[in-house]
Amino acid sequence: KQITESADDIKLDLTYRRKSKGQIQPFLRSQFDTEFTPTINPKTQLKNSKQQALRGVMGLTKAATNHWRGVEASMLLEQDLGQGPLQFGFQMRGQGRWTISQNRVAYAMRNDATYFLQAAGDTERDLALRYNMVHEILVPVIDELALSFAADLFFFKGKVAATQEPGMSMLFRVGLTYDRLWKPRYQPLF
Repeated sequence: KQITESADDIKLDLTYRRKSKGQIQPFLRSQFDTEFTPTINPKTQLKNSKQQALRGVMGLTKAATNHWRGVEASMLLEQDLGQGPLQFGFQMRGQGRWTISQNRVAYAMRNDATYFLQAAGDTERDLALRYNMVHEILVPVIDELALSFAADLFFFKGKVAATQEPGMSMLFRVGLTYDRLWKPRYQPLF
């Protein structure tokens, strides 16, 4: 029996970038990643503890270009407040967007690869490698609102012997996407 749970992640993200004239800029980020409902262990049918990950990220980002909104290389510390040891790792992220069909329909791609080093107290829950790749087609409806069709692929590998074999999951989704950059003091929010 396989249990499939819809994504219910909540991510709060605060990023500070130091503006510079160069193509490479330093940044600091703090994130809190949690969920509405905990996942269920398919073997025992018991609820896992709810994710409450607190992350500190420091790295370098490349200035945006026409197609690449962001490319980052960073180091990170992560602590799941619900359980687990403090994790140290490295992260690479990239986000691109290309317009097709007379500059109306857009193709967006996001990549996020994270590698965590071994830590004392690692369990079957701790992952050494996480790689998330999202391909999305955005069809504009009005202004910044678009109908989106996406394929979300997630690859992973655990840290301990029981979870050393790589695995993957895939999610197809259809939804509405609101995408707008807002700059305080320069324009109204709505």
